[in-house]
Amino acid sequence: MNQLFDQNLNEIVRRLYWLFKTEKAPPLS
Repeated sequence: MNQLFDQNLNEIVRRLYWLFKTEKAPPLS
């Protein structure tokens, strides 16, 4: 398997998870 592709995919998944996590974390209303 392509290790570089795996690393990029892992990075993307981590960023998406962080985005969703931080988006729901602060109570805006």
